Amino acid sequence: YWGQDLGSVFFNFAEYLKQYTFFINDYNKNLELLRYLDNHCPEVSKMFTQAASECNRLDFPSLLIQPIQR
Repeated sequence: YWGQDLGSVFFNFAEYLKQYTFFINDYNKNLELLRYLDNHCPEVSKMFTQAASECNRLDFPSLLIQPIQR
């Protein structure tokens, strides 16, 4: 992609970037649901704790935000 102008690069990746739209639009709703499950479902809470220990101590919301931060 070297030598292309910025608009051409975005145009080439437009279809790829569209998949983030649904993820970003539903992010807050999904985060609320995950927090609710973490507080009300011991099995989910245990899974989140175990996952954090395997993911450099990042909790699930921290992992969930990473695609948005790219």
